[in-house]
Amino acid sequence: MSKIYKINNDKSLIVTDDYIAISSKKFSDFDDMKKKSDMISLKSDFQLILKRNFYGLSYNKENQVIKMLFASDKNLNDSMKIYPSNYDDLYEIGEIIGKSFLLEKTEKTENKIKSLSKNALYVFIATLFSIYFVYISITLKNGVEYTFSGRKRGLSELFMRFIDLIGPIGTSIIGLLIIGYFTYKLVKRYKNPSSDVVFKRQIIK
Repeated sequence: MSKIYKINNDKSLIVTDDYIAISSKKFSDFDDMKKKSDMISLKSDFQLILKRNFYGLSYNKENQVIKMLFASDKNLNDSMKIYPSNYDDLYEIGEIIGKSFLLEKTEKTENKIKSLSKNALYVFIATLFSIYFVYISITLKNGVEYTFSGRKRGLSELFMRFIDLIGPIGTSIIGLLIIGYFTYKLVKRYKNPSSDVVFKRQIIK
């Protein structure tokens, strides 16, 4: 591997066959970072996770985060979350660490029915709120006045003015757009279910 990965917005990461190095310093290339991460005098600028202390990692394909499990000087069961700069790096970092550290890979795809039920609930809630606000808009047009009290009185009155301004048709359009958005997410998630990818140290029996 000959690439420096950008993580957590301002840090750099490299993976070797013996360790992972994370640093906030700037480097010209992989060889530069590799050389400096090996220098004893500069190790205070690096967080090194040795291969022998690394237990495994996991990530969900829907999230831009990798969770690493390892033993540190402070905790035998330490963990760290890293946020790669893009999805391709998310996948690549997981694969490279798994290969370099000889980890066993497993992948579990979420239950489609469970995902469908969850996202269908969002569509149902969006539909109820849309119907409710269309009803409120109709009553406002018919002269009904609403009064509010409490700390958020001003915000509530402003929201009602907005609903009154766009009217039942405008409220219906916004409601349909919101319902359409959650319906789109429901269909997309059903066709492309999320999956958890786990790399862990192999146990030799």
